[in-house]
Amino acid sequence: MGYQKKGDSDDPVDKKQERADVEAFLKETPLDDISFDQWCNHNNSLDLKYPVFVTEDQAKTGCEKTIKLSRTIFYEEDGKNKKKRVKFSKVISIPRLDSDSLEMVFDRDGDEKEGCCGVLIVTVKVIK
Repeated sequence: MGYQKKGDSDDPVDKKQERADVEAFLKETPLDDISFDQWCNHNNSLDLKYPVFVTEDQAKTGCEKTIKLSRTIFYEEDGKNKKKRVKFSKVISIPRLDSDSLEMVFDRDGDEKEGCCGVLIVTVKVIK
Protein backbone atom coordinates (compact mmCIF):
# COMPACT_ATOMS: atom_id res chain seq x y z
CA MET A 1 0.00 0.00 0.00
CA GLY A 2 1.54 3.35 -1.07
CA TYR A 3 0.87 6.95 -0.28
CA GLN A 4 -1.69 8.61 -2.52
CA LYS A 5 -2.45 12.34 -2.53
CA LYS A 6 -6.05 13.35 -2.10
CA GLY A 7 -7.59 13.57 -5.55
CA ASP A 8 -4.91 11.48 -7.26
CA SER A 9 -6.24 8.61 -9.21
CA ASP A 10 -4.85 5.80 -11.29
CA ASP A 11 -8.08 5.84 -13.27
CA PRO A 12 -7.02 6.07 -16.96
CA VAL A 13 -10.18 8.06 -17.76
CA ASP A 14 -9.10 10.86 -15.37
CA LYS A 15 -5.59 10.97 -16.87
CA LYS A 16 -6.95 11.06 -20.43
CA GLN A 17 -9.29 13.92 -19.51
CA GLU A 18 -6.49 15.80 -17.79
CA ARG A 19 -4.23 15.42 -20.84
CA ALA A 20 -7.07 16.55 -23.14
CA ASP A 21 -7.65 19.63 -20.96
CA VAL A 22 -3.96 20.56 -21.05
CA GLU A 23 -3.76 20.07 -24.82
CA ALA A 24 -6.88 22.21 -25.32
CA PHE A 25 -5.33 24.97 -23.19
CA LEU A 26 -2.06 24.84 -25.16
CA LYS A 27 -3.91 25.06 -28.48
CA GLU A 28 -5.76 28.18 -27.31
CA THR A 29 -2.72 29.92 -25.80
CA PRO A 30 0.16 31.10 -27.99
CA LEU A 31 3.54 30.33 -26.46
CA ASP A 32 4.35 34.07 -26.42
CA ASP A 33 1.53 34.54 -23.92
CA ILE A 34 3.04 32.15 -21.40
CA SER A 35 6.77 32.72 -21.95
CA PHE A 36 8.35 34.73 -19.14
CA ASP A 37 11.52 35.24 -21.18
CA GLN A 38 9.47 36.67 -24.06
CA TRP A 39 7.73 39.02 -21.63
CA CYS A 40 11.08 40.19 -20.21
CA ASN A 41 12.58 40.79 -23.65
CA HIS A 42 9.50 42.73 -24.76
CA ASN A 43 9.44 44.94 -21.68
CA ASN A 44 13.21 45.53 -21.55
CA SER A 45 13.08 46.80 -25.12
CA LEU A 46 10.61 49.48 -23.97
CA ASP A 47 12.97 50.88 -21.32
CA LEU A 48 14.57 54.29 -21.80
CA LYS A 49 17.96 55.27 -20.39
CA TYR A 50 18.88 58.88 -19.69
CA PRO A 51 22.10 60.23 -18.14
CA VAL A 52 22.08 63.23 -15.80
CA PHE A 53 25.29 64.94 -14.72
CA VAL A 54 25.68 66.86 -11.46
CA THR A 55 28.55 68.83 -9.94
CA GLU A 56 30.26 67.75 -6.73
CA ASP A 57 28.46 70.54 -4.85
CA GLN A 58 25.06 69.37 -6.16
CA ALA A 59 25.94 65.79 -5.18
CA LYS A 60 26.79 66.87 -1.62
CA THR A 61 23.50 68.66 -1.03
CA GLY A 62 21.07 67.02 -3.44
CA CYS A 63 19.24 68.94 -6.15
CA GLU A 64 16.45 68.93 -8.69
CA LYS A 65 16.97 68.63 -12.42
CA THR A 66 14.41 68.94 -15.18
CA ILE A 67 15.05 66.53 -18.03
CA LYS A 68 13.47 66.78 -21.45
CA LEU A 69 13.11 63.65 -23.52
CA SER A 70 10.72 61.76 -25.75
CA ARG A 71 9.21 58.32 -25.76
CA THR A 72 7.75 56.15 -28.50
CA ILE A 73 4.13 55.03 -28.43
CA PHE A 74 3.52 52.01 -30.66
CA TYR A 75 -0.07 51.44 -31.76
CA GLU A 76 -2.21 49.85 -34.45
CA GLU A 77 -4.47 51.86 -36.73
CA ASP A 78 -6.44 50.52 -39.67
CA GLY A 79 -4.64 47.18 -39.31
CA LYS A 80 -1.20 48.82 -39.65
CA ASN A 81 1.48 49.12 -36.99
CA LYS A 82 2.34 52.74 -36.33
CA LYS A 83 4.38 54.72 -33.85
CA LYS A 84 4.57 58.29 -32.66
CA ARG A 85 7.10 60.22 -30.59
CA VAL A 86 5.80 62.09 -27.57
CA LYS A 87 7.96 64.75 -25.93
CA PHE A 88 7.76 65.24 -22.17
CA SER A 89 9.72 66.72 -19.32
CA LYS A 90 10.20 65.33 -15.85
CA VAL A 91 11.54 66.87 -12.67
CA ILE A 92 14.05 64.55 -11.02
CA SER A 93 14.74 65.01 -7.30
CA ILE A 94 18.28 63.85 -6.76
CA PRO A 95 19.11 63.02 -3.14
CA ARG A 96 22.46 63.72 -1.51
CA LEU A 97 24.93 61.29 -3.07
CA ASP A 98 27.48 59.25 -1.13
CA SER A 99 28.99 57.79 -4.30
CA ASP A 100 29.91 58.93 -7.82
CA SER A 101 26.72 57.63 -9.40
CA LEU A 102 23.12 56.69 -8.75
CA GLU A 103 20.54 54.85 -10.80
CA MET A 104 16.91 55.93 -10.46
CA VAL A 105 14.03 53.99 -12.03
CA PHE A 106 10.65 55.52 -12.88
CA ASP A 107 7.83 53.12 -13.74
CA ARG A 108 5.69 53.66 -16.84
CA ASP A 109 7.84 56.49 -18.27
CA GLY A 110 9.43 54.36 -21.00
CA ASP A 111 8.17 53.49 -24.44
CA GLU A 112 4.67 52.00 -24.70
CA LYS A 113 3.42 49.06 -26.77
CA GLU A 114 0.30 46.88 -26.48
CA GLY A 115 -0.62 48.31 -23.09
CA CYS A 116 2.83 47.69 -21.63
CA CYS A 117 5.13 50.54 -20.63
CA GLY A 118 8.84 50.37 -20.07
CA VAL A 119 10.66 52.19 -17.32
CA LEU A 120 12.80 55.31 -17.44
CA ILE A 121 16.26 54.60 -16.04
CA VAL A 122 18.03 57.81 -15.04
CA THR A 123 21.73 57.44 -14.29
CA VAL A 124 23.07 60.31 -12.20
CA LYS A 125 26.84 60.83 -12.48
CA VAL A 126 29.04 63.27 -10.60
CA ILE A 127 31.31 65.45 -12.74
CA LYS A 128 34.71 65.91 -11.13
